[in-house]
Order: sequence, then C-alpha cells, then structure tokens
Amino acid sequence: MVLENATKQKIDSVFEDQQYISFYFEKIEVQSSDKILDNDSIETTKPVIIAVHYQKPEALINGDLQITNSSYSTRIYEYYKWSNGYYKMGSKSGIFDSIANTLLTYSPIRSKTVSLILGEAISGFLSIVDKAMPVTAETYNKYYYKNRVGQVQSNNIWMSTAYVGSRRTFLKVWTTYYDSYGQPLSKNYENDGKPSANPTNYNDIEKKSYYDNDSWIKNRAIQALSSGSGIYMDVYAN
Repeated sequence: MVLENATKQKIDSVFEDQQYISFYFEKIEVQSSDKILDNDSIETTKPVIIAVHYQKPEALINGDLQITNSSYSTRIYEYYKWSNGYYKMGSKSGIFDSIANTLLTYSPIRSKTVSLILGEAISGFLSIVDKAMPVTAETYNKYYYKNRVGQVQSNNIWMSTAYVGSRRTFLKVWTTYYDSYGQPLSKNYENDGKPSANPTNYNDIEKKSYYDNDSWIKNRAIQALSSGSGIYMDVYAN
C-alpha cells in the first residue's frame, strides 16, 4: 500500500466516520533510556506514526469541518515519541519537620509539598519516617510527546506545515530517610508509561492551544503554505 511504503509502518486498521477516513498503524512499543538528561536539551526516541486522517469531501459540504480554502487537499497525521531519559525537576533535603510543607516541583505545571512527594514513594511513610532526622526528596520527569500535524497536498506531495503538540508527564521520585529504628533507607517510585504507544497512566498532561481543533490545524497549515510564511510549530518536542 502507498501509505505503508511512504511511512515504513504497517497499517493495523481503517476507521471511517462522518468527517474522516482514518488509517491506524500497528502499535510499536518504544524503550527509552533511564539516564538523566540536561534540562536545557531535548533528546527523544525516534518518532512513531499513530494515524493518518484523510478529510472526506462531504465533511466540507455539510459543515462538519470549517476549512477556509477548500481547493486544497488536507489531512492530519499523528505521531509520538518519548524523552530519551529523565529531567530532574527538583530536590530538597533537611529535617523532615522543617521541610515537610516546602513545595517541590512535581511536573512542569504542578508543585507538591515534600510530605506529599515522600508519600508517592514510601507507603505509610508517616508511621515509618523519623521526622526529627534528615530526609531527601528528588523529582524527575519523563515525557511522552504526541504531535498532530496539518498537511497540505501540493504538486502531489504532502507538505507538513502546521504542528501542534501535547505532553504527558511520568514521575520518578528518589528519597532517602531514617526509619523509627534509626536505619538510613532509600526508596524510589517510578511511573512507567503503559502502554508506551499510548500511555494512559500519566501524572500530568499538557496540550498546546488548538491541539484538539482539527479545523484550526488544517486552516493554519493552508495559511502557512499559501502565504509562504514558513512552518507553524507549537509543540513541546518536534
């Protein structure tokens, strides 16, 4: 099939609704690294295509999709990738009673107290941790990036001209503490994204503006191509 040859991935299923004919590709499980990444860099796994959605002509006629210039053929394709490791978000050390209510970065959009973060890693920690002794809590994030791309056909070539993205956060917590017997201990919590092709057990999720608006993405793709203004990019990782 032409689409399989172009993408180098196998199609798993085809779905048709009022607006689209959608080709969904075989789910490919991706293994990312557990290394710690530089916070100023973006390092990802290779992209994997999820689906390609072809607009049905009747969707324009009946107004399901509002495309400003219907002389262009458009489609949306979706792909994902993972950060190839973890980003360190925050760290706090001190006597538990002194830092328990201190805020520590939990994800790009949320902070939690040290006490709550310790609770993520240590089951029943309030009855285990010696609150008069030092504790350490460190938070790390791994990301699942999913981008939706507006494509416009020009001279029989599909041009990718508008990218809008989302990001799902998966948390890792590393802790050290003393138990009630005075023993130094270490405990980790790690939330692996399952399944890696479309994980639903995320700790947080973010979406760029218009991520869920198909008409906007397609119109922006047409505008970028017709005006020569360049590719529109609003993603967390390309």
